Amino acid sequence: MSFDCRLALTSIHQTQYIHSQRPTLWTSPTKPNTQTPIPGLVRWCTRAPLLTALQHSKTDEKSDVQNTTNELQSSAHLWTKLHFCILQTILQFPTIPGAPQLELITLADMTTIVKDVSVLVQRLQSCQATEVAVDRLVQVLQVALATGAFRCSIGDLRVICQTIPPCRLLSIVQNQHLSFAPPPMHNAS
Repeated sequence: MSFDCRLALTSIHQTQYIHSQRPTLWTSPTKPNTQTPIPGLVRWCTRAPLLTALQHSKTDEKSDVQNTTNELQSSAHLWTKLHFCILQTILQFPTIPGAPQLELITLADMTTIVKDVSVLVQRLQSCQATEVAVDRLVQVLQVALATGAFRCSIGDLRVICQTIPPCRLLSIVQNQHLSFAPPPMHNAS
């Protein structure tokens, strides 16, 4: 089963069409973005390793361990490909006309994603799945901040970073982005 990034990239082109048809702003930082599937896909890709680990820990002792392991590896591979496609899609965000007035991932979306992942990480404690999930979350945060697909104040970003379990990439993101605020979403006229 092959996974293609075209579906995720199509979402951005549809967003471009929606924006060209509407004179109003497309997102609000305080509300989830319902115009594109990207926030939902980010949420599921970051939660997938954790949910898979929880499912694996709950499997019956009598189940066929080899088949379960093969299924988990196959699904992990697909989630990894989807995560990569999401990162590529976010990288394409600045090419959308009007991107400076838009947000692909709103503050409400990011807050929800971070809280969901943090709760699951606490339930699983420390394992490889928690590291994968946190790394994916921070990768999305870094790319979204760098491309302007996610904007927030330094205070909001500080709260988000404090909620995410610590990792090396998170410390790099904090050093890079907490020294200055991302550009504001809406131009004050």
